[in-house]
Amino acid sequence: DITWLIDHHEIHILLQTNPDGRKHAEAGESWRKNTNGTYCGASSPYRGADLNRNFDFYWGCCGGSSSDPCDETFRGASAASEPETQAVQSYVLANFPDFRPDDLTTPAPPETTGVFIDLHSYGGDVLSPWGFNPQAPPDGSAILAFARRLAYLNGYDARLGSLYTVDGSTKDFAYGERGLIGHTIELGTDFFEECPVFESTVLPDNLPALRYAARAARAPFEQPQGPEVVAPAAT
Repeated sequence: DITWLIDHHEIHILLQTNPDGRKHAEAGESWRKNTNGTYCGASSPYRGADLNRNFDFYWGCCGGSSSDPCDETFRGASAASEPETQAVQSYVLANFPDFRPDDLTTPAPPETTGVFIDLHSYGGDVLSPWGFNPQAPPDGSAILAFARRLAYLNGYDARLGSLYTVDGSTKDFAYGERGLIGHTIELGTDFFEECPVFESTVLPDNLPALRYAARAARAPFEQPQGPEVVAPAAT
């Protein structure tokens, strides 16, 4: 399985999309934003923008982010204003073809390929588009089927949408701009996950889900809806 995936697929991993915020987290702070000092003051502990509300698809549209620079969910000065967001967007746009128009009604065609997964911490959820709109996306049944496959494998809760209204998110950008099946997986049970818990629970729970996502990337809107081959045998 692994050999086939490596030989016949591309798997791109962006290991860290908020390096400056991560440095604060490494020091023990529950830091979710970047550290842009033009927002809320250069030395303020509340400075920065929430990168998962800064993406350029229905940015700031729907009450799913804050315009207050000191707020935890501040969306930035404009859509994709932050260099971290620009880097991810540019990478996605450069590596995936555009399968659907940037509207809210046109489904992706059956030949769409590719999967986009954003790993967050924490919560035990598999979240799907749309985050900003309670209405199901045009490929809602297929997107939810994919989410439920992942959730079956990692034991998490799958849903269309987010836990609450979020606009300018990564998963909405991936699906809205490119037609990719996009999901956010909220890993683990704690913002600061202990290494033994990660190694004994979080990692083994999620590796099968990530491997499934890679296998299904050839036909992500069709394959998760079955049938599924689970026990092949040679005769």
